[in-house]
Amino acid sequence: MRSWRILRVLGVLAVVAAMMIALPATVFAAPPPKTAHYVIFTTNRVPILNIGEVGTLTFDLTGRPDAFTFTWSFRGITNGSPASASGTGSGSGDHKNLTLNLDTITQWDVPGFAQPETGKTAFLTRGFAFFSSLFFLTLNDFPNFPHPIVSGVPILVFPRFNGPFVHKDNVFFESSAGTGSTDLTSLPGSNSRFPGPVSFPAFSPFGL
Repeated sequence: MRSWRILRVLGVLAVVAAMMIALPATVFAAPPPKTAHYVIFTTNRVPILNIGEVGTLTFDLTGRPDAFTFTWSFRGITNGSPASASGTGSGSGDHKNLTLNLDTITQWDVPGFAQPETGKTAFLTRGFAFFSSLFFLTLNDFPNFPHPIVSGVPILVFPRFNGPFVHKDNVFFESSAGTGSTDLTSLPGSNSRFPGPVSFPAFSPFGL
C-alpha cells in the first residue's frame, strides 16, 4: 500500500513536470512588444540658424518604454519652401525624460538644412512641475563632437506627454517656448569689433 502511494506521488510529480516542459516558451518570455503612432504638429524657430519651421512630424514606435525603435517622417515648410524627410531611430523614456537616437536617414529634402550625419542623440527633460508641458532639449553628436550642439532649448508640448506607449490620443502640438536673435558688433568687455553683425539664439522662456 505504501509503495502504491509513493508511485502515485511520483506519477503526479511526473505529470506536473511534463506540463511545465510542454508549456509554450512565451509564457515565461518577456511581454510582446508594444506599438504606438504619434503625430506632432510643430512650429519652431531653429536655434543658431534662426530658420522658421512648421510641419507635421510622425513617429511609429515598436518595443517597450525602456528600449524601442521607431520610424519617423517630416512633412512641412522650412526656410519658406516645402520640406520632407524620413528615417529610423531608437530610444527610451518615461514620464519625465526621453532619449531619441537618429540611426538612419532614408530621405532628406529640407531647404535651409544640409542632411545631418547619423549618430546624433536628443535628450528631452521635463521642466518645472507647475509647467508640466515645458521640456528642455539637448542635442549631442557623439563621438563626432565632444560637447552638446545645443543645450537647454525650451520647447512646449501640448497636451502633457507622459511617456512612450502611454497615451490613447497620440496627437501633440510642439513649439519653441521662445527664440530670437541678437546682433553682436563687439565682444562683451572688449574693444574688439566684428566687421559685421553675428547672430546667436537668445531664448526667452514661455515666449516672453
